[in-house]
Amino acid sequence: MRLVVLYLLAVLWLYGVDVDVPAQPKRDFTIGYFYDENGTLGIDDVRKLPFDRTLGSRFTLGYFTGGVHWFRIDITNRTENPRLLLYFTNLYARTFTCYCPHDGRYLSDEEGSRSKFGDHSYGDKNPLLELSIATGESQSVFVRVDSYFAIVGEFIIYPDYLTYVAHKKEYHLGFAYYYGAMSFVILVNMFLFLTLRLRVYGYYVGYLIFFGLFISTVNGLNNNMGLVSRTQFFHALVPLSSVFFIYFTISLLELKEHTPRLCKALKGLSVLLVVTALLINIDIRPWYMVLNNLSTLVFLILLAASVKVAYRGIKKARIYLAILIAHLISLAMMSNMYLGELPNNDINQYSFMVVSLLEFAFFTLILANKINEETSEKLRIEEMLYREKASYARKLEKEVSDRTEELKVLNHKLLKLSKTDKLTQVYNRVGLDEMLTVQWDRYRATGDRFGVILVDIDFFKKINDTFGHQTGDYALQEVARILSAALQPSDTIGRWGGEEFLIVSAFGDTDRLREAAESMRMKLEQHGFEKIGRVTGSFGIAVSGGDTRDVDDLLKRADENLYRAKETGRNRVVG
Repeated sequence: MRLVVLYLLAVLWLYGVDVDVPAQPKRDFTIGYFYDENGTLGIDDVRKLPFDRTLGSRFTLGYFTGGVHWFRIDITNRTENPRLLLYFTNLYARTFTCYCPHDGRYLSDEEGSRSKFGDHSYGDKNPLLELSIATGESQSVFVRVDSYFAIVGEFIIYPDYLTYVAHKKEYHLGFAYYYGAMSFVILVNMFLFLTLRLRVYGYYVGYLIFFGLFISTVNGLNNNMGLVSRTQFFHALVPLSSVFFIYFTISLLELKEHTPRLCKALKGLSVLLVVTALLINIDIRPWYMVLNNLSTLVFLILLAASVKVAYRGIKKARIYLAILIAHLISLAMMSNMYLGELPNNDINQYSFMVVSLLEFAFFTLILANKINEETSEKLRIEEMLYREKASYARKLEKEVSDRTEELKVLNHKLLKLSKTDKLTQVYNRVGLDEMLTVQWDRYRATGDRFGVILVDIDFFKKINDTFGHQTGDYALQEVARILSAALQPSDTIGRWGGEEFLIVSAFGDTDRLREAAESMRMKLEQHGFEKIGRVTGSFGIAVSGGDTRDVDDLLKRADENLYRAKETGRNRVVG
């Protein structure tokens, strides 16, 4: 913003001469008009013509080829200044020749874009000629105009040079503000492009530069630079600016995603616009008709695309659509004015520039808001990634917890399997050794005595030999089940080896331990085994305490008692 303010202050200082001019330029008068189709008539022929057709001093005639335009202006000088200035606002009058009467003949004074800018009388890019008409006298001045393009312009008569300067001051100030605003927008978007590296800003900067150069050309930039011969080149800026505008729209509204077919059509038309720019540059006619048709098609497709995107509820597409419609209306007004379909006035001529200023403002706001959109999108993505990461962490944590629990269960099962006899599903030797160690350590620490019961199935080898090993396994399983059912809750049973079982009991009293063993013996004796019938067992018991040195000593005494039970007839409890 500071850059714009400094720029406008500089312009105000440059054009800030205080001119007190009471006189006003003469405008809105009637002139005669004649069109020489062949362009062969001279002043002596033309001055005899009646000039039946009249025009306003501000007019538009449209496009002509091959002919010459003649204007007759009847002037009566009512000022005190005998030297008036005749000004014509058409930049592209190739020749502008003014014929003024002098001593019975007409003298010519020629300006126009074909003549060098340095040769213009007052250094103006438009034709500006001096008329010598004495105060109170009247003259008929004839003007011959041969134009490159449309015949659109205005004749203005200034009573003196100061009036001309005052009028041009307003004109220059208006354009100074316009170009200042455009320069500011270009700098802002250039900065955004270089900072964010987003193509949409680059496309918009390209569009603004080419469009600004074109507007400058329309207002005589190439004349001031002495590049009149390169007029075609400057007009080639129109399709090039359109190409950048197409890609700007594609990027801004994300047409590739929302309207892929229209996006492809626009890209194809952009290629044709580049070709048209080349045709304009080598002056292949009628290039302007091709350009008008292509531009119309481009804007129609842009309109359709923006309507489709706006219909989906995208806010920036609605703003773009409103700007585009205003742009099309102002462009149509200016184009039809140049075609001669609409009158030449400030609304038709300059509404396009006013709308372009609004376009610059709104598009810059949209693009500036795109930073917020990009930031919001980045934050949204970061938040989404954070949530996904947190969700994944929770999921992973749950999986780890579940796996850990599974491992605990598996380890418990594995531990149990490592301590369990596979056939009888009671403790094996490893499990029994662990329980004996626990009970012995508790006995040493607290003095609580415990006992062991060693059981051996009587004549088990005979069972295997008679009925087979499968039946023997069945017998072992049944014995384990019967003994387990007779245990106290605090007792532990395990297979000590072969057909022997060991019971670790909490009973530390010999009599109670003997009663428990006797109960087991009787239940075993009373049980009916399939195929086998009656199965008995011999029981040897031992209780810790006294002169028991360790677990091995305790087991040794139980084993000795078991041996005596077998020796004394089996199926009994000894200890």
